[in-house]
Amino acid sequence: MDKIKYCIRSHKRPEAIKNKTLSFLNYNNIPKKQIYIFVGEEEIETYKKSLGSEYNILYGGSKGIAYCDNKITEYFDEDEKIVLMDDDIKEAYELFMREGKEKNPRNDKRLLPSNLRLLDFQLFVKDGFDLLESYNLTLFGMYPVCNSYFMKNTKPIELDLNFIIGRISGYLNKKDIIIKDDCREDYERTILHFKNTGGVIRFNHTCCEADTYIGAGGLAESRTNEKMEQSVNYMLTTYPDIVSRKKCKSKYPEIRLKKLKTKICS
Repeated sequence: MDKIKYCIRSHKRPEAIKNKTLSFLNYNNIPKKQIYIFVGEEEIETYKKSLGSEYNILYGGSKGIAYCDNKITEYFDEDEKIVLMDDDIKEAYELFMREGKEKNPRNDKRLLPSNLRLLDFQLFVKDGFDLLESYNLTLFGMYPVCNSYFMKNTKPIELDLNFIIGRISGYLNKKDIIIKDDCREDYERTILHFKNTGGVIRFNHTCCEADTYIGAGGLAESRTNEKMEQSVNYMLTTYPDIVSRKKCKSKYPEIRLKKLKTKICS
């Protein structure tokens, strides 16, 4: 576990990252020396001044999230174990059916969501990398929404082509995986890892809560309707056998992944 790198992409959020993702990692006893924060060159000193010198604060560029992801890939060695995270993670949960609501052990001013409890994050990460090794795969992640009603009707673990949301995901660093889509980098990462290995691992009974489009900085600045439509067109053109347009109530145009089955025996 001490060789795992926890990599956070951040933009104009030195205080938010401190109160959210870094607080979350501290609660889960992740050593600061294993945490790498990738920011724009002009932001490095601001983040160092705000967060201190114990974290690894590195250049991740200011040209979009895909560029930052590729800088992370470039920085680390092949097959290094990386947990990729957004800078606005509030909590991580696992499915736990129960009567009534309970207080959050980490913050007793908040209640836990229905039928969810706090996730043992270190155990989740260990299990993820152990399963990657067992199945010779390279990417694992969580269920995309924190909704126990949907989660309870899923298999606990799947290896088929399922969307691995980028808020928290774990992977073995692969130099040949290059991300080009700034708006749906997690969809593209999912596709590329699946195409390389024939499977990805999704823990359907785990999820995380984040403030993805709230506050200054982060994705809220860059994800406009125009850019999201350009992203849809890029994904449809680049991966026509895997991606289709999704009709939903989202304010942004959306896509879905076709349900491709893994050939790996689970």
